[in-house]
Amino acid sequence: MTGKILGRKVITHVHEYEISPKVLSNFLFWVVRKFSSEVVIVSNFLKSNPNIQGIKSRVIYNCVTEDFERNVNKSSGKNSGFKVLMLASLRPYKGIYEFLKLANRIPEANFLLILSDGSEEVSKFQEENSIPENLKIFSVQKDVHSFYKSSSLVINLAHKDKVVETFGLTILEGMYYGLPAIVPTCGGITELVDPGINGFQIDYTRLDLIEVEIKKMMSNKNYWEKLSQEALSKKDCFSRNAFKSQILQLLDK
Repeated sequence: MTGKILGRKVITHVHEYEISPKVLSNFLFWVVRKFSSEVVIVSNFLKSNPNIQGIKSRVIYNCVTEDFERNVNKSSGKNSGFKVLMLASLRPYKGIYEFLKLANRIPEANFLLILSDGSEEVSKFQEENSIPENLKIFSVQKDVHSFYKSSSLVINLAHKDKVVETFGLTILEGMYYGLPAIVPTCGGITELVDPGINGFQIDYTRLDLIEVEIKKMMSNKNYWEKLSQEALSKKDCFSRNAFKSQILQLLDK
């Protein structure tokens, strides 16, 4: 507000489509509309947000941190076996129960679930649910490099009727390790995955289709390797250099 009053250019970074509670969301977006000279959004999907219509905006995709990029090649190598990785929180709408179902459907694969919750919450979740032998669950991790490096696929099973991902940082991090991805069919997260090229866009309700694609990757090494190489190439669209260049262009005007 002060910047606007002083006649300064005010740039606002918007990462969410909406927040809860609704009254707070309305107020914050009113502040954005009232006092912003320009808005930076993290995906083309956010352009459809009615709360920022009429404001000058530009898309600048997120990138991984400098520390993450620096440590990509320092972690341990892939182990034998096909591993499916998901990073999420202990919220049903994040697809954690669908992930359990997938593990039961594909016993020949290994599944890794990294939660952003503490050990007590994770232990309670494990006690309350039947966890298949091929699924390992971890509480919040400071360093996830070894998980990406040892995995074959990263997935996001968010329920689009409950939450829509405006970006997909875990998907991007997986790309640095050549991981194909399976993501929902809407939201900014779809902008990281070209169907059939470096992964697939499949709703959490279609576990049958997800199962088919996973098994196809497992049984056809050449098929998986092609997806993997495309994932490595796709990450360049979201590089730190591209991010830095676009930020400098933004500030230069």
